[in-house]
Amino acid sequence: MPEARSKFLEKIIPEASKAGRRRYTTCGPGEQAFSLRTDYKTGRKKRSIAWSHFSDYEWEDLGDRERLTVIFGDRILTIEGYKLDVLIREIDAGKLKTFEELTTPEVQTLLNDPDEDAVVTSVDIYPSVAEIVREIKGENDDHGKHTRSLNR
Repeated sequence: MPEARSKFLEKIIPEASKAGRRRYTTCGPGEQAFSLRTDYKTGRKKRSIAWSHFSDYEWEDLGDRERLTVIFGDRILTIEGYKLDVLIREIDAGKLKTFEELTTPEVQTLLNDPDEDAVVTSVDIYPSVAEIVREIKGENDDHGKHTRSLNR
């Protein structure tokens, strides 16, 4: 699948000036974020996790990139990229609302930019929504297709 954003989406949601804009959003003074949303680089997928399930995070320097692993109850958010300390500061303050996974050309542009902006190269959230739906519906259960309790 190509890394470029959808041309159709670019037409209906113009992003004329990407230069100089932050790739994440935060709450204003005295506010706290309700959920954390990630926008995937294709522009065709978004995913959100409630901050009320937040329990812990771990930042790692992997040499050629950084990894930030965030635990939300029984979900794991893994963010890889550069300058992730920008996101960590907003997480610590309870203010991070959204962030974007970037395409390769956007990453190259931001890495050469001296501004302090997080550069997110990949995002993974486990389990996927499809896995959660299958588990709730009991589709992996041979005894019927009834909603059941989750065994996590």
